[in-house]
Amino acid sequence: MENEKFDFTSLGVNDWNTFFNAQDESYRNSVILEIRTDLRGWIPRTFNLEQDQVDWLDELDEDFIFLISSQLATTLHFRLPVRLVKPDKPNGGITVLGVKRGESHNPISGRATAAERPEIMGEFVFTISY
Repeated sequence: MENEKFDFTSLGVNDWNTFFNAQDESYRNSVILEIRTDLRGWIPRTFNLEQDQVDWLDELDEDFIFLISSQLATTLHFRLPVRLVKPDKPNGGITVLGVKRGESHNPISGRATAAERPEIMGEFVFTISY
């Protein structure tokens, strides 16, 4: 199943997240490292993408890639949920003025005492809008 690609849909990302969390720690750590160092390569190796999606990913700013790769890696390290909010393209796939937007939302909080493991809560949500 390691070579299987998942659909880049809300359901496909959920399926990938379930698959990821079922793997052993060594596998999870290798994926987290790959996300931190090569998010642009990891996404198309993991998900089925259309060429316009690959092009859009390649055009994203380096600082934004750094932000979302850090957020996603942190979320996965703590085995928290990852969600994709991706509506169907409007107007039969034609975007308004050709604009496609991505937005990350990563509310993670934690609390700990010296005697206990930390309690970490939250999720990573990536929203694509047109």
